[in-house]
Amino acid sequence: VEDDDVIRKQYSYIFRSFFSQVIEASSALEGLEHFHKTPIQCIISDIVMSDMNGIEFIKEIRKFDKKIPVIIFSSHPTQNYLLESIKLNLTSFLIKPVSYQDIKTVLEECASKMLHEQLLQITLSDGVKYCPVSKILTSLNSEHRLTKKESLLLELLARNRAKLVTKESIEESVYFDQEMSDSALKNLVLKLRKKFSTNMIINVPGHGFLLE
Repeated sequence: VEDDDVIRKQYSYIFRSFFSQVIEASSALEGLEHFHKTPIQCIISDIVMSDMNGIEFIKEIRKFDKKIPVIIFSSHPTQNYLLESIKLNLTSFLIKPVSYQDIKTVLEECASKMLHEQLLQITLSDGVKYCPVSKILTSLNSEHRLTKKESLLLELLARNRAKLVTKESIEESVYFDQEMSDSALKNLVLKLRKKFSTNMIINVPGHGFLLE
């Protein structure tokens, strides 16, 4: 979350060497919108922004998630900001300009914290969780290790929760533009559904699928 377009693009480029997906937000309000719509596992934010400062932004995040790792990049390390940030359980507070080595070090600390606190998982419903790192789906106290295509499909549906995911998107993201037959897709969805305790994958005939 960074309102300076040039700086945001520069850091996003670096972050993409560490994360499989990087979502950019040019304002705190846009950041909150992404947070509520997309499974987010780590937040990196500036402090001084036009619509809402970074401290206020993180306070809003903490109303919904007390543990998600948050890293602040700031050119304004004033005492007030530092004191407020202590209350928000930040992973780190870095002063700009931030070097590549600083980023690497703080993200390694962040990953260790996430593993230790078992934060590297997506809650799909009560009792149903999925870990993108281990590719394990936990449902009603039973564990299922997903195949590569199953995990790619579930992660695609989770990123677009409650939204229609078209067959074309599945072909591109799961089959990597290889030809995908209707029977192959139907079989893949059927196998994945069997590993859930409830039917969360909804078929929209002729269009695609969505995750409830």
